[in-house]
Amino acid sequence: MRLPQPPRRPFLELPLGSLVLAVALVAAFLVEPGQGTRSGASSGAGPEDRSSVVTLDDAVPTASGLVHPGITTSSAQLAFVKQKVAARAEPWFGAFERARTSSFGSLSYTPRPVAWVGCGSGNSPDEGCTAEMNDAQAAYTHALLWAYTGDKRYAAKSIQILNAWSSTLQGHRFDTTTYKNGHLQAAWAGSVFPKAAEIIRHTGAGWASADVARFEAVLRNAFLPMVRDGWAGGGANWMMSMSEATINIGVFLDDRSVFDDGVSDWRATVPSTIYLSSDGAKPVLPPARAVKSTNLDAYWYNPTRYVDGLQGETCRDMDHVVMGLGATLQAAETAQIQGVDLFGEQQRRLTAAMEYNARYLNNPSASGWACPKPLKTIGTTVRHGWELGYAHYAGDRGVSLPQSRQYMQQFRTRAWTELHLNWQTLTHAVP
Repeated sequence: MRLPQPPRRPFLELPLGSLVLAVALVAAFLVEPGQGTRSGASSGAGPEDRSSVVTLDDAVPTASGLVHPGITTSSAQLAFVKQKVAARAEPWFGAFERARTSSFGSLSYTPRPVAWVGCGSGNSPDEGCTAEMNDAQAAYTHALLWAYTGDKRYAAKSIQILNAWSSTLQGHRFDTTTYKNGHLQAAWAGSVFPKAAEIIRHTGAGWASADVARFEAVLRNAFLPMVRDGWAGGGANWMMSMSEATINIGVFLDDRSVFDDGVSDWRATVPSTIYLSSDGAKPVLPPARAVKSTNLDAYWYNPTRYVDGLQGETCRDMDHVVMGLGATLQAAETAQIQGVDLFGEQQRRLTAAMEYNARYLNNPSASGWACPKPLKTIGTTVRHGWELGYAHYAGDRGVSLPQSRQYMQQFRTRAWTELHLNWQTLTHAVP
């Protein structure tokens, strides 16, 4: 197993052969007196800074082989962005300010936990659905603000939100009539809450051990049963969101078996969500799903033909494409931090999906559209899932992704968080 990746290669502007030496130099530069091998946090970042020191756990595997912090952002990434924010460098500082001044970053934010979350299609009914997603995003936003500023008030707010839910939540309702979105809701919130908790737990924020244990219990009891191994009735975005949640929960619990199960779900499902001509005349059949070759076209929303990069929901709408693709890429990033190269395993498939779908978001009238109806968007989620994948493939691996870059850069100045796709310009931007 290799250690987590250092900050992005383009940030260092060095050839790959110089990366190891550069990382050693950067790490040495980031260490503060008295911090030993830990990456210390410099002070003076942002208006809310009170010069507290964020101590990052060493990037050394535990007995499970997992490293911490290690969900979406590594210790090296947190330390790197902290310095960029302190220097007011763009696009990180602008994204930081949007997070800090957002409702999710407000120090007066009030959590609204419920015992049972019940979500219908389109959040109708909405029994704690909106509240849970808002609170998960707020917990993560405050965790990031704490990591980048050292202001203990942000850590305290994130802890307050995490504790409120872990002391209240019993589970997520699900049936196929009223509470149809139960699995998906658990997947989205089960992806984001661990991202916040992982940072808080492994940066010296002062989260009490009893509260940590209670949060672990709620992940095991209220989230994991809803997302582990997917659900036979879910579509592409459901399946990939559930695999991300399983991976994230496994990392926070430091449970290798849960993490590995999520990785296995990812590997089994990704080939069935994005088409490549090497798959044959038809897409790969999804695992654990009642879909046969006779109704596979309907499952893919009846494309006129299958072309490289077509995603299972391209002919539905682009927001659902990005919900699934964004979860796929975020899960791969967490796996990469943990030494598992899912990005490399499915590079051709994932980059094809990014470029094909971005091409038509940039120009809906471009030739080669493979759907029977014009391109459709239904909201703003479509804007939020690109930055992380671009950072890895274009940044780390030098893959040309011009369509993805063009679409992504339209929204950088409005970098936001939505559902399970959170603040990617802040955490993973490539200039």
